Amino acid sequence: MVYRDPRDAYFSQRNHLFNMVNPPNFDIPQLAANPRDGFRAWLEAPFEPGAGEQRSLEAFVHHFQSFWQFRHLPNFHFFHYSDMKKDLSAAIQRIADILQIQISTKRLEELCQATSFDEMKKNASSFVRKSAFKNEESFFSSGKNKQWEDVLTHEDIQDYNRRINQLLSPAEVAWLENGNLRVSATIEG
Repeated sequence: MVYRDPRDAYFSQRNHLFNMVNPPNFDIPQLAANPRDGFRAWLEAPFEPGAGEQRSLEAFVHHFQSFWQFRHLPNFHFFHYSDMKKDLSAAIQRIADILQIQISTKRLEELCQATSFDEMKKNASSFVRKSAFKNEESFFSSGKNKQWEDVLTHEDIQDYNRRINQLLSPAEVAWLENGNLRVSATIEG
């Protein structure tokens, strides 16, 4: 499983929905013209089991927790986007180790080059379903963490902190927001 800071996940999802050729034909408060209004709708919307398409912090947390509870199993592995951005080589090596695949230093370097954000954006047509998105390159927006910092106010962040801490334990919040290569490796049991 690959997760990232929920705030960044919201802005990434927002980008994808605005870039869709045929966006969902239902009202999405999370797509309000003002990104802060959309974020607040995403923050406050409840999760309703079985309700289909749901875009909310609570739905994001539900997805995370439904897998997190099995992290001790040998076939569940958690990766964090920020860890992958910090050290893609370590993440790829970890995947190879999990799959029990030996990869040479040269092959590891080639894989890192091919899967870097810039390379994937440059070759978006190879990775993005053409019929789904208006602009394939926009599927790979900025690839940056903390993209929310320039948009959300102090009050928005306080409300987010209050809500996320109602939904998750401090350890879960810390990992979900920040990742940590050492923690990622040890939480699997």
